[in-house]
Amino acid sequence: MTDDEPNLTRRKALAGLGGIGAGAALGGTGTMAFLNDAETTGGTVTAGELNLKIDWEEHYNGELIEEQPLTDNPGPIFELGDVKPGDHGEATISLHVYDNPAWVHMAGELTRNAENGVNEPESEAAGEDDPQGEDSGDDWSGELADEILVDVWYDGSDADADGEGGDNVFGSDEIPIASGTLRDVMAELEDGRLIRNQAPVGAAVGAASTTQNGTVACSTSEDWKIDDTPEVGDTTPNGEVEITGVDTEDGEVVGVEWETTGDAELCLVAVKGGPSTATYQYDCATTGGVDYAPENTGNQNRTYYEVSHVQFYYCENGDEDNGGNGDDDNGDNGDDDNGHHDDCWPNSTTQYIGFSWELPFEVGNEIQSDEVQFDLSFHAQQCRHNDDPANPYAE
Repeated sequence: MTDDEPNLTRRKALAGLGGIGAGAALGGTGTMAFLNDAETTGGTVTAGELNLKIDWEEHYNGELIEEQPLTDNPGPIFELGDVKPGDHGEATISLHVYDNPAWVHMAGELTRNAENGVNEPESEAAGEDDPQGEDSGDDWSGELADEILVDVWYDGSDADADGEGGDNVFGSDEIPIASGTLRDVMAELEDGRLIRNQAPVGAAVGAASTTQNGTVACSTSEDWKIDDTPEVGDTTPNGEVEITGVDTEDGEVVGVEWETTGDAELCLVAVKGGPSTATYQYDCATTGGVDYAPENTGNQNRTYYEVSHVQFYYCENGDEDNGGNGDDDNGDNGDDDNGHHDDCWPNSTTQYIGFSWELPFEVGNEIQSDEVQFDLSFHAQQCRHNDDPANPYAE
């Protein structure tokens, strides 16, 4: 007999959810004999539950256009049919984990980038590759996925003391998940990403204190930014991070090697290149790394964009004055008394992911009649007996 419980998982939200929940009964009886006494005992073992549900608010050109009620069978968030240059929108996605603490992964996939034919003004646009014609192009020859700009970020939780969790705004102190063209963002999320817990471990809704990253807040400022193409020996203005190496491609810097020089510990590095930003998450104990600009998917001769600047995010407020490393005086990197790591989501809290998009004014006629479709998926799995959660989206 083992005390391990069944592995509790939740199928992908936004891609069809599967039901869970099972039970089993164990029982036994004594054996009859002369001058006997018979007792019957038994037990019931019921599998626990884990339930991931979702709702959202959607804004289009500054106006609230949809409020999706809480559901475990959601449809698409964005259904827009007449988008024009200058349009923009945002959805604040609310994720709710019920019954048991859970690891949550997020993935994205571009599923269609259609041309939908080419009319006369579109055929004359400099960025159009397909010839004029009603049937010109195919499901993957459109230009729209390379022109829509997207930001995805951590938008807090319902345990935020300031009440600003899920406020529909990408604040300067909030942590990016992915940024760039729609194609680039979906490519960055395609293999799945473990989503950080934004509520204090063990915190209830309305708790007096909060952080952006479990028991460790992740923060940044201009003092933590190298606002130019990095060179070996460059440091952040506060001198806490130094560039110790660069990787080049065709003479341009496309990757940076960095080390912390003081007591600071980093939780995220954002590398800007071209229209996109690549983000890299780190445990607070990490003192160095190598990170690259976003992949240059539109250039067959280049792998990455040139680095234009690097933003470092540092750990703070998680260790009771123990140096900002999130160890809570017990050396467990933010684990609570039950062994739940910071990135394990407490049950019965709501956490928010922001997703904004914009079609810049400067975009030309090459996008006329083009259409894009994409999927966002979320997957939850139990934390108990599962210290190293498998990525359900990894190939």
